[in-house]
Amino acid sequence: MKLMESVVLLKTQFTWQRYLPAAIMGGLTIACVIDANSNNLRYNAALASVYSLTELALKENQTKVVKIPSISPLNLAGVKGIKRYCKE
Repeated sequence: MKLMESVVLLKTQFTWQRYLPAAIMGGLTIACVIDANSNNLRYNAALASVYSLTELALKENQTKVVKIPSISPLNLAGVKGIKRYCKE
């Protein structure tokens, strides 16, 4: 058993340098994936806040505007001017 352990130890001592670049690249890859996920979460949070702001502005605008009734060519005979259709 000791002979086997010493052989493994000798192989490790001679070959660890060959595996070092792969281990470093693996660590950097994991770091980049974590950073990309963090950036994506921040982007999604900003997108959600902009969506809620625009939805709020739309609802506020809809309360200020009165719907214009549809005008057909038959109804135009009695129209003499332009009317405003906004609440004051």
